[in-house]
Amino acid sequence: MRTDAGHYHKDAGNEGDEHEFRLVHAIQHYALAAQTASQYHYQGMDSTALNQHFSTVAMLMAEDVWNDSSSDRQAQAAPNKKNTSRQWVKDENAIAAGTWMLAFLDSLLHWEERSGAKSFVEILSPSHKHFVGKLWQHLSLAVRQQSVKLVLSSAS
Repeated sequence: MRTDAGHYHKDAGNEGDEHEFRLVHAIQHYALAAQTASQYHYQGMDSTALNQHFSTVAMLMAEDVWNDSSSDRQAQAAPNKKNTSRQWVKDENAIAAGTWMLAFLDSLLHWEERSGAKSFVEILSPSHKHFVGKLWQHLSLAVRQQSVKLVLSSAS
């Protein structure tokens, strides 16, 4: 599993707008890790540890990728709000991030379905602080629609 993805997006978030594509690569690493994890059956403790890992990944994505961590941007956008959605410089980066986010979600769902157990992936629960659906809402409607359109067009 690519555990360096967290460092990758931390650096990208602090390096300036020209590095935002690195945030997309971080989400891609997370999605590919989830896809790999979804291919196997796990014992109880292994599944619990992996579940905790993906909860941490969702927190990292929420705090460092989907939210705008730039204090200057936050102050300008909403001075009384703790977190604001990232304002992507390039739409293609936002669309790519949304597409990889869908792949991440799909792999987590596949993992639950393969296990045969009832719901156990914490971040798939709407009551979870970093529910994947909440992260998806950080993208604009236009970007979400383009991401879904891209996934559907590649499926046919």
